[in-house]
Amino acid sequence: MRVITGSAKGCKLICTEGLKTRPTSDRVKEALFNILAPNIEGACFLDLFGGSGAIAIEALSRGAEYAVIIDKDDRAVKVINTNIDKTRLGAKAKVYRTDAVSAIARLHANGELFDIVFLDPPYESELVSAVLDNLLKYSVLKSGAVVIVETGAKKEPDIPQGFSVVDMRKYGNTKFVFLEVLNDRYISGQL
Repeated sequence: MRVITGSAKGCKLICTEGLKTRPTSDRVKEALFNILAPNIEGACFLDLFGGSGAIAIEALSRGAEYAVIIDKDDRAVKVINTNIDKTRLGAKAKVYRTDAVSAIARLHANGELFDIVFLDPPYESELVSAVLDNLLKYSVLKSGAVVIVETGAKKEPDIPQGFSVVDMRKYGNTKFVFLEVLNDRYISGQL
């Protein structure tokens, strides 16, 4: 696994061995970032299931201004921090050891706002709906924000009212679902 392009191009990243993580392949990661390319420069990026940190690191390498990476596992957080150090992108990243659902409330309390949010929970989990509900409940999305859910190609994630599916792409066993908030009333937290 490596950084595909940008300031950290070619840097090899380590994986979270022994954990139930599933690193996004370089080919699938490249396809994702080809879609996101117009939105990356200067963006604030949130990765809610960090694993190795590869997705947020790729965003930073390609010009994202700032990234927050969340993972609840100690070993994953150590791997993420090691990868951030290897790529010398630490000044632009924050890593929190916590679960994705409660992280959103914490980020809201800190006044954090994001242009792009990436969710890649364990495929068998039912966390997508709870995380998306909290993204709507707490004001952490900028107007026009894009939310990407990575899931198994055959799985249909439960998308709560308030989001609109704007695109869906399949790459082998992986599917990306691209979401936007239906209107700014959700952005401002006026549910």
